[in-house]
Order: sequence, then structure tokens, then C-alpha cells
Amino acid sequence: LPDEEADDPNNDHCEVCGYGGGLICCDFCPCAFHEECLDGMAVPPPPETWRCPSCVGCMEKLVDAYLVRNPMDIAQDADFCDLCGGKEDVGTLAHCTRCETRSFHFG
Repeated sequence: LPDEEADDPNNDHCEVCGYGGGLICCDFCPCAFHEECLDGMAVPPPPETWRCPSCVGCMEKLVDAYLVRNPMDIAQDADFCDLCGGKEDVGTLAHCTRCETRSFHFG
């Protein structure tokens, strides 16, 4: 790995969809996001710093918007939410049909 990749503290996957690719990285935590997964959230150009949805407390709203835009099935076998860790008895979980490994509270 080049030195710059080895020193990168940010995740290599999007916190919303779970996929890699061209990501926008938070300056305050390891979270990273695709621009399209930010659902129009403004990101200032460098050298300005940026606080991600997780840092500013709007991650749940962002994930809900993603679930509405992307096809999901209601999970039959999921037992926890990938975002909050809550169990299915806390609310209905939606299971991602694209990656088949992530579930989220929906609605």
C-alpha cells in the first residue's frame, strides 16, 4: 500500500450503503460516504473541515432516505439493526437486497 493509504484513518466503505468506491471522508471520525448517499447534504470543499451525518446526529434520517430510494425487503431473519444495534422487537427491520448482509429499522 502507498503510504497515504496506510495512513488513512477513514473506512473504505460507505456508512449508508456499505459499498466502496469514491468516498467523502469525515474529518472528525472514521466514517466515509458516497456523495449520492448523502442525499444532498452539503460538503464544503477542502481545506474546510466537514462533520459527517454520524457526527451531527442525522444518520438515521439519511439511512431512512436511502431505504426509500433503494429496493428493500422486510427482513424475516435479521435480528438487529446495523445502524443502532436495536433488536427487531424495537421496530420493523428492512433487509438490504443488494448486499444481503445489512438490516436497518425502517419507518
